[in-house]
Amino acid sequence: MHKSRSALQALTPKTLEDENRRYTGRGGISEENRGLGFLPAYLDSATGSIHLSCFRDGRRAPIHLLDGLPEPLVLGREASGKIVALKGSVSAGFVREGRFYTREQAAMAMMREARDGNSPSSPRPVQASLSRSWAGILLL
Repeated sequence: MHKSRSALQALTPKTLEDENRRYTGRGGISEENRGLGFLPAYLDSATGSIHLSCFRDGRRAPIHLLDGLPEPLVLGREASGKIVALKGSVSAGFVREGRFYTREQAAMAMMREARDGNSPSSPRPVQASLSRSWAGILLL
């Protein structure tokens, strides 16, 4: 059994590394589920907003990065401006077809895909709205 992060604990690069290790080989990391349309994203459970992972310049990132996220999510930065912590209500996961999936839900969908040989059924993704700045990206 794995330890889950408390909503009071900040999301940091170390947290992302730990989650990647935990979900490697299960479909809960970008490299393993990208081909099925999963995009790395973050859910702020305090507001229900979803933010796609992106680079500092706003381009969509292929993996979970912290640097392109909006200021209201940020708890800490280095002197260079690099984000080092997000508020505890933020979770890493994925967006697929306009819905947010936790890493666990994405892993379950990948297991169904492997077992059934067809597209994964939705494992009750979290219902939340995309932040306005990113909503148009998913329609492209």
